[in-house]
Amino acid sequence: MTTSPALHVYADDTSLDATDGWTMPQEPELASRPSGVSDAAGAWIKRICLQHENTSTEALFAHFQEVPKRAELTVNVVNAARSRISAVFPINQNHRGKPTDRGGCHPFHYKCCLTLYYCVLERLLSLVARAEGRSLGGHPNVKGQRVEAAAGDMEALDALLNCCIEVAVFSLLGSRPGIGFPAATKKLGLTNKTYQLWHAIEAFCGALTAPTDGDYTSSLPGMPLDVQEFLAGMQVRIEEELAFLPGSSILRLVASSPRLQPGHLEGQLLASFLDEHRSMCLARLEGAARALLVECPHLQAVDGFGQRAAHCLGLVLDQQLQLFFGVHASVVVCAALYLLIKLCGLKVPFGKLVGVLEGTLPNHEASIFQQVLVPIFTAGAEAEDALTCMGARQYYNDIFLPVMSRYPPHELMAQADAQPHVAPLPHTIGPSSKGLTAVPRRVLGDVTNRTPTRLVR
Repeated sequence: MTTSPALHVYADDTSLDATDGWTMPQEPELASRPSGVSDAAGAWIKRICLQHENTSTEALFAHFQEVPKRAELTVNVVNAARSRISAVFPINQNHRGKPTDRGGCHPFHYKCCLTLYYCVLERLLSLVARAEGRSLGGHPNVKGQRVEAAAGDMEALDALLNCCIEVAVFSLLGSRPGIGFPAATKKLGLTNKTYQLWHAIEAFCGALTAPTDGDYTSSLPGMPLDVQEFLAGMQVRIEEELAFLPGSSILRLVASSPRLQPGHLEGQLLASFLDEHRSMCLARLEGAARALLVECPHLQAVDGFGQRAAHCLGLVLDQQLQLFFGVHASVVVCAALYLLIKLCGLKVPFGKLVGVLEGTLPNHEASIFQQVLVPIFTAGAEAEDALTCMGARQYYNDIFLPVMSRYPPHELMAQADAQPHVAPLPHTIGPSSKGLTAVPRRVLGDVTNRTPTRLVR
């Protein structure tokens, strides 16, 4: 059966089924706070807008003074920002191009989002300029080159703008059905760029937490905990499913060529994402294995059951990453556990295993395991628009088991005290000049939860 891609619905996030018909609701009165909105997040983004609305544009484009193509860069940055933001926060404009409150969303929401983006981008370009000054000594013949490269990278700017829009939607309107992440990303047509969005979240956090030298953005208020948790939750959603949807840019990176070159920036970015993805998967497996030993005591006869399961999943993560393409990460975790149980000669009904995972992993609905959308492959190439729908059990039988059956049973059942990478992912990634990733960040915490309480440090 062929169907179209669909994201899984979580108990508290029905926005994942948002369609192209999604529209931003009107908010005619700023004083009336919609239900589900974080007061701290709303106050934070409004404070940024009120403090920097009249200065953010001037401060941002001051970085282009040393750039030969400053006029072209300015036009591109402004037009992209206005186009993207107005797609999510539509506003009417008068004959002078100024926003009005007639129809669409409240113009203050548009201003908040635009000001947030300009402030974050200005902070990032400041960091790029400082790094350029330190490494190049400010020579006239090279001054501004890194800023120009960073500001001219429209893919990176699109991802950063996407991040700012999602933060603005959350801060101003909350995560109500049809609005929460990734509804705005779908509205922007960027669901195939969530890998770039994941790194843009890193850059966003880096921009707002990096030390400053007393510039105007040093007065930016720190992110409230609600926004930090929202960003962490976005990254988890990307890691567990969105980055591996058919058509996602990461698929071409992962499958490009035979050897990963970590020295290149693209290689470093891919490795950092896959490390976080690996940690998330292994953390989910660890929690599920503990619960399974309680529900099925006969599994305790297997020496080091949890470690063996982690080793089995580690093989998938390090050598058979294609098994995650188009599949929710928790389905692969379930398949790895079931494979180990079968190899040990023990019996646990597949339905019971699924029930344990649903009860153990937060925000996991039955649809995750009942509606697995797997890409249809033709002559070794992915047909991105063709998916077949199956249950988790059929995925195990038809997709997972044939691949893992190539391994000798003793290799799959090996017990490892530590979980090293079995082998580097075989890819070659070319060099890049993405200057907006100059301050990589890391978010930590309970990665078993879609919206974990993990802080940006």
